[in-house]
This record gives sequence, structure tokens and C-alpha cells, in this order.
Amino acid sequence: MAETLARCQRVRAHGILAGSVHRLHEGYAQLSLALGKLDEALDHLDQAEQTSRWDRLPTQWPIDALRALIWLRQGRWSEAEHWAVGGAIEPAGPIPYAQEFAALTQARILLAAYDQNKEPETLAATFALLARLQAGAEQGQRQGSLIEVHWLQALAEQSAGNEPAALAALQQAVT
Repeated sequence: MAETLARCQRVRAHGILAGSVHRLHEGYAQLSLALGKLDEALDHLDQAEQTSRWDRLPTQWPIDALRALIWLRQGRWSEAEHWAVGGAIEPAGPIPYAQEFAALTQARILLAAYDQNKEPETLAATFALLARLQAGAEQGQRQGSLIEVHWLQALAEQSAGNEPAALAALQQAVT
């Protein structure tokens, strides 16, 4: 990884590939997350923020949402919940593609919060967010997103003790 970063920085010094170092760190953060190297992923996100420059290409995985997902996986509930409460998700309507990852992360955090506190309002907020995500994914015909939403709906239904609904959501995810 270090060699690739150094090469990218040399290319960037010549004014080529604006934002490449930033995007490279984002990619390494995602790879580290997938490999379970959570501290390393956070380090890459810090580097991505430090090298961030505005460019025309939007990011599908906002740094703050990735960081919150890592905190959730690390068991750092208060930090993850703090992000979820202050999240920048639109209050109503289908979730647009650009906000989908952040909204999925928020749904995961809400679900984990419900498993901790068993407050019905938390579960209701999770279901409402997942319904909006489903509407946005269906509207945009994003099948991969629908699978993820149905999987999270199954987990939410299971947390609510509704096994038949959980199985129905899983069935939707695989068909």
C-alpha cells in the first residue's frame, strides 16, 4: 500500500489526478474495513480527510459514514449513535443514491441501538428509514441495494421478535 500511495503522490505533484491520493485512502479504508483491520481503516480515513480536495466526482461512501460504520463494528456505540443522530439524511421521501450508504449505515446503527436499549421508538425509526431506502432503491432500480435493505429488514424483524416477517424479508432478498 505504501508504494502505491507514494506513486500516487508523485503523480499528484505534477498536477495530474486531482483527488487521487484522497480517493486512494478512501479505497484503502474500505479494503481495511473488509479485512477487519478497523484501526487501519480509521487511519486511512484520517489521511483521506487530510488530503481531501474538491473535485467533480461525488463520493458514494462519505468519510463520516464510513467512520461511523467502523465505530459500530468496534463497539464504540456512543460515537456511532452521535453520528447517526446528527446524520444528514433528508427527513422524508425516498433516499437518493448519493445518500444511500449513509442511510444504510444509519439504519445499522439504529438497529444496534435498539438491540441495546429495546426502545420501541428506535425500532420504529429503523423500519421507517428502511422503508424509505427500499422506495429509493426500487425507484432507482438498484437491485444490490434492495438486497441489502431486505437483509436489514429481516434483522429488524428478528429483533422485534417477528420471525415470520424476518423470513419473508429474507425471501425477498434472495428472489
